[in-house]
Amino acid sequence: MKSLSKSHINKPVYESNAKEFDEQRSKELFERTWLDKFTSLLEKNSNILDVGCGSGEPIAKYLIESGMKIVGVDYSKAMIELAKKRYPEHHWIIGDMCELVLSDKFDALISWNAFFHLTQEEQRKVIPLFAKSLKPNGILMLTIGHEEGEVYGTV
Repeated sequence: MKSLSKSHINKPVYESNAKEFDEQRSKELFERTWLDKFTSLLEKNSNILDVGCGSGEPIAKYLIESGMKIVGVDYSKAMIELAKKRYPEHHWIIGDMCELVLSDKFDALISWNAFFHLTQEEQRKVIPLFAKSLKPNGILMLTIGHEEGEVYGTV
């Protein structure tokens, strides 16, 4: 019998509570300091892959307002529908980051408050998939939780 990952256990919660989660998610953008650093490394109109994009707010919203082009991926259909309504000029995909295979290459990839849903084994599997989605010298920013501290480096 196949064991369920943490991400698959959380999926029904996100599907059935997408609207409430979206309404309760702070829109104050406490992440601004990190996002400012991220966007300072990119040119306007850079193509960014937002993995675990949710409803598109507040992270994708900030990136869009900064002049970036977004492709958002989330495994919650309900969350993707919210993102599509808000930002129809950008591309939104229902998908699992553990099976991420896209033909396009991106200038940057961000995964904010999504990566921690994965087991450590899944995290090790996903990092190479993220790297394959980036152009040479592409920028990767992700949050992994607070347990181990901050790590900086290249993939």
